[in-house]
Amino acid sequence: MAPAVGAEPCLGGPGCWTLFPLGDGLALPVYTSHPLDRPAPQIERAVVVVHGIYRNAHQYFPQITAAAGLEGLRRKTLVVAPSFAIKSDDRPRRGVGEVYWRRNRNWRRGDHSASRPEGRISSFVAVERLLTQLGAQELFPNLRKITLVGHSAGGQFVQRFAVVQALLPALDDVRVRYVVANPGTYLYLNAQRPTVGDQGFALPYQAARCPRYNRYSYGLERPNWAMRRVGEDILLARAREREVILLLGAADNDPGHKTLNRTCAAALQGRHRLERGLLFKAHLDRFLAGHRTRVIQIPGVGHSSEDMFRSLEGRRAIFF
Repeated sequence: MAPAVGAEPCLGGPGCWTLFPLGDGLALPVYTSHPLDRPAPQIERAVVVVHGIYRNAHQYFPQITAAAGLEGLRRKTLVVAPSFAIKSDDRPRRGVGEVYWRRNRNWRRGDHSASRPEGRISSFVAVERLLTQLGAQELFPNLRKITLVGHSAGGQFVQRFAVVQALLPALDDVRVRYVVANPGTYLYLNAQRPTVGDQGFALPYQAARCPRYNRYSYGLERPNWAMRRVGEDILLARAREREVILLLGAADNDPGHKTLNRTCAAALQGRHRLERGLLFKAHLDRFLAGHRTRVIQIPGVGHSSEDMFRSLEGRRAIFF
């Protein structure tokens, strides 16, 4: 159960866990530092953090609350960590309507949840409803900033969500920043990919050997439901206008890392996570003039969410 009104922020552990109602009988498990359904005028900002492939929201949540503590912002910051379970987790006490997805690839690209008697929902729509709740003036009248941050697979979620996300009228007066930390791949905005050695872009000469390289979620072909509801023109406009930080560990440069995607579609984006991030930024510079995406590198940090979030550079990006 989430912390009671007037209590100190919940900083970690099972006492911070609750179910966030999504409507239509569905609910998303989340860890939260403050109640999501009761007025909290002390809250001035929110950080929503998305876990990686191990679906360890219970570990990501205290990492962000600890970072908020280093910034002296715990009491004024609402931290929420949604949990995207998959079928193989098969939690025996999964509640009525508690959503889950078939595989990791499904939740991180905005696919619909697995079938339930209560229905299905896109992971992007689930987070849109969570953000809409945060924008409710009767609950959080002084909230003015939201950061959606994800690391690794969570970074993939955030990068794609920033492009595909629907408009949220409830957040018209709230500044939203998307912090994309060390993802393994990116959603490219056209069919061109980096060329070797010269920082240029072209259609891959080996595309015939990798026919799926430009399909969603690597590119815009074969869009899923979340992308189709937006349309390519609007999608490109959102990619240009949204405030995105690519937060890259300068030591996340291992081409043999155990969780690095090494499919041909991923390999066309670069040899390792650091290179893929820098090349994607170059792709935006080349093809999306006026975009608001920038890169921040963190010296000496590899593929570690805790080190990324606790670093001075990471905290400045998240708690802007």
